[in-house]
Amino acid sequence: MAKILVVDDEKEICLMQKVFFERRGHKVVIVTNPLEAMKTVESEKPQIVLLDVVMDGMSGLEVLKKIKEFNHKIKVIMVSVVDDAIKKEEALKLGADAYVGKPFNTFDLESVVMEQMEEFFGFRKEADNEPNH
Repeated sequence: MAKILVVDDEKEICLMQKVFFERRGHKVVIVTNPLEAMKTVESEKPQIVLLDVVMDGMSGLEVLKKIKEFNHKIKVIMVSVVDDAIKKEEALKLGADAYVGKPFNTFDLESVVMEQMEEFFGFRKEADNEPNH
């Protein structure tokens, strides 16, 4: 499975995502300070980053830009209450691989994560390979 980094200044959201994705077999690291995000990206080398857009200290868009400069292959999914077409477009131009609005359904978020894993690892989920009955 994947190594996922969750970057959000709301600790409860980080913990919820950590529990959800760990129960599905992923390794999850959480960071509540955007200034620590890059250190964690460099040390943990996640395949997927779930990144809040609006945080104290540094914008998620700034963190996104730094992540993509460090390693453009890391899949970054922006997660934000800012459901604004201009912000989405800016995030995608900076290299975001997906954009999910808050509040979100964790199963919908999981679907986006699985799509990004497929692209990162170049595989399809086993369920997608099974013949239809």
